[in-house]
Amino acid sequence: MLPSASTGTRQRLRVLVLLTLLVSVPLGSSSSAAAWVVSGQNGANTFTTADWLQITLSPTSGHKSVTITISGSGFAPNSTLSATYGGSATPWTSNGGSETSAGDGTIPAGATIKAGSGASGNYTVTVSDAAGNSASAVYDQTN
Repeated sequence: MLPSASTGTRQRLRVLVLLTLLVSVPLGSSSSAAAWVVSGQNGANTFTTADWLQITLSPTSGHKSVTITISGSGFAPNSTLSATYGGSATPWTSNGGSETSAGDGTIPAGATIKAGSGASGNYTVTVSDAAGNSASAVYDQTN
C-alpha cells in the first residue's frame, strides 16, 4: 500500500527503460560508423551526449605497402592519434610521423599510413585517440 499524500510522504516511482538498437550493415561494406545520441534529465540537470566515430579509407583495397589515406570524425578534439593495421601499431606516413585530431575531432586532411607487407586478406585499420575513442575500417589487401 502506498502512503497517501496526507501523510506528507512522497515516493517516486523510477522506471528503467531498456532500449534495443538494431543496426543494419550492408554486405561488402568497407567502413564502419557508429552514431549514438543519449539525452535526458536528472533532476535539474539536462544532459546530452553525442558520439560520432567513423573512419574512411582511400583506397579500400589494393596491393601491399600502398599508401592509405584515412579520414574520420568523432575523436576527442586536439588529441594525439594512433593507428593500427591488422592489430599491429603502424606509423603515420604523413605530418612527420604523428597526427593530432583537429579542434572539431576530425582527422586532418592528408593523414596516411602504409598497408602492410603480409599475405593477401582483409586487414582492420583502427585509429584511436588519447581519450580511448577508436574507429575501424577494413582494407582488402590483394598483393
